[in-house]
Formats: sequence, structure tokens, C-alpha cells
Amino acid sequence: MTWPAHAARLDTQDELFRIYEPGLTLAVAPLQLSTEACTTLDALATSVPAFEFTKETSPAGETLEFALPWMEGHAGGAVWLDAARPLVSRFADLFEAERIGARLTLSNTPMCPRFHVDDVVCRLIVVFSGTGTEFLADADVRRKLLGAKESAVETSGATLHHLEPREVGLFKGEAWPSFKGKGIVHRSPPGTARRLVMTLDLL
Repeated sequence: MTWPAHAARLDTQDELFRIYEPGLTLAVAPLQLSTEACTTLDALATSVPAFEFTKETSPAGETLEFALPWMEGHAGGAVWLDAARPLVSRFADLFEAERIGARLTLSNTPMCPRFHVDDVVCRLIVVFSGTGTEFLADADVRRKLLGAKESAVETSGATLHHLEPREVGLFKGEAWPSFKGKGIVHRSPPGTARRLVMTLDLL
């Protein structure tokens, strides 16, 4: 399915700097993990209890290791940590940030089930296991209804786009300079399948 012009699926994470392009609200690149690593992460997501871990970290990804006890010694913990630390470093470099807020969630209920925009400059979202985040083309959004629980944000017949598992997405938010009313509209996919999701925010 062809993505809207304001969303770019890139070949490598080295191209994620394109999120600075005025016409883009979403930049996506593959995580590039081995088949064995992906299998291990999927096993982690189905075998440990649900949890939510939040921690401030540095560009080097220090303090992320404190999430490992939540994974009860599963081999997937080390795989996640090896993948997560370079993402923190890249995110910090892109925005010249010294403080990053990291959240790792394993759940079978959608964290943000309604289409919404984030009141942030930019948020990194990556699904290590499970269904990818959904988003809408600008043309399919009724922005006046954002935040209204009774009405659907998407227009009738809107096309739902989604990231694949283990794709890294930079989602431009409402706090991006001169971007009020233009942040990308997205949501957690519906359903009860387990998802292991990490988000990174600028602090």
C-alpha cells in the first residue's frame, strides 16, 4: 500500500535525519535484526508478565539495563538492550539531546487506542514484537474531532496505514516548531495481541 507523501519509509536508519524535511511528519526505517534475534524477542513477548518500565536515560542508553529484571532473565532482554541502546544514541544525536525519556511496555491492551497527536517535538516508536503502530494520511483526518471520545477522527473510507514490527518510526508532534495543528495522527492497533513497544522522548 502506497504511503501518503508526508510519510517516508527509508532504507536505513542513517536516513532518519529526513524527519527535518518540512513536508514529512513521519520517517520510518528498519531495525535490522537477525532472524534469531526477532524470534527471541517474540518469545520474550509471549512468555513474561505484562509490565511498563519508564526511565530517564543518557545518549549512551545508561539506565536501560534496569528494565531487565522485568523480563525475568529471559534471553530476549539482552537482545532488546543491544538493539535499544543504539536507538537512544541515534535519537539523541538527531536532536542534540542530553536527556531522553524511555518507556518500554509489554501489554495485550492498546496503550493509545484512539487516533491522536502527541504534544511533543518528536517521538520515536518501535515495536519489537507485535503489530505496528497505525497512522492516517492528513487528508483522512478530521482534526477538529481530535480528543473527542464520541466521534471518529478518521473520515469515512479512510485508509489505515501501519508500520511493520521492528520498524523505527519518528513521529513529528504538535510541539515541533511552527507545527501546531500538523502533528501526525496515529494510534496503537486494536486487538488483544501482545506488543513489546519502546518509545523515546526528548526531556
